[in-house]
Order: sequence, then structure tokens, then C-alpha cells
Amino acid sequence: MIRRISQATLLTLAVLAIAGCSKPTSDQDSLLQEAREAGDDLRGIQAPQAPQLRIDPNDAPTKEPPPSTFAGKYKGSIPCAGCDGDNSTLTLSADGNYTIERPAPNPGSNGHWVSEEGGTRLRLDPVRRDEGSLVWGVSSGNTLKRLDEDGTPLARDVAPEVLTRER
Repeated sequence: MIRRISQATLLTLAVLAIAGCSKPTSDQDSLLQEAREAGDDLRGIQAPQAPQLRIDPNDAPTKEPPPSTFAGKYKGSIPCAGCDGDNSTLTLSADGNYTIERPAPNPGSNGHWVSEEGGTRLRLDPVRRDEGSLVWGVSSGNTLKRLDEDGTPLARDVAPEVLTRER
């Protein structure tokens, strides 16, 4: 005589199958053994399919705008060690290079830049690694505001560093 599987046994087997264990544990073995001893018919039982992973289009990687979107000259304050950086110029090239020019005798710098976070941030990585990256938030197509290296706003007590694109 064939006996139907109890709902509790079936539910337990389904949970174990969903857990995705590749090798049955002693708990799984003992449950199966109990089901057999109770006379449950285990033929034809198939493990439920694992749910399919779906990619939310809102979580898709952010596409960066082309570098030409930001290419141009920006003027404002870019402080450096021992200088206030007033009247500095940041030139972003469409090929991903940049230069910073400061009034004499303050040194300028150069390196490579990329946009981040869908064009809401620009990261300038200098050729000289000891200088550290500069990160700028894109306030508008023509205005950049300095951020910390991790992309967070500067502390409130720090004078804002703002660059404006030349026309």
C-alpha cells in the first residue's frame, strides 16, 4: 500500500532542497529515513527550482557620460600646500588628461581624470601619486565643487572650493 507524504515532510524536504545543499546532511538523511519508515512514497518528488535571479534595471551599472561633456577650462580656487590657490585654472581634456595651473611661484600639476557616479563626480588622479586624488562634484554643467577623496562633501568649516567653466 502506498501512503501519501505528509505536508510537514514535504515542506521539510522542500526547505532543505531550496537551501541548496550539495551533499545531504545527517538531518536530511534522517528525515528521508523517517519518511521511508513511515511508509511515505518518495517516488516522483522533485526538488523545487531555486528562484531565478533578476537584475533590477535601476541597479544596473551607471553609464558615464563621454569625457567631452566636461572638457574645457575651469577657473577658481584650487589650494595647494603653502598656497591659497586663488586664480587657478583646471583644464580637462577630452582624452582624459588634465592640468592645473596656479599663479607663480605655486606649482601646477597634471594627470588623468574620469567621471564617476553617472557624471556627478570627477576624479583627478595626478601623475605624482604623493599629491593624492582630487574629487569634484558636478553642481551643474559649468560648476564644480571640491569633495573629499571619498566623494563626500568637505567639512562645513572648510572654505568651499568652486570652479566655474570659462565660456
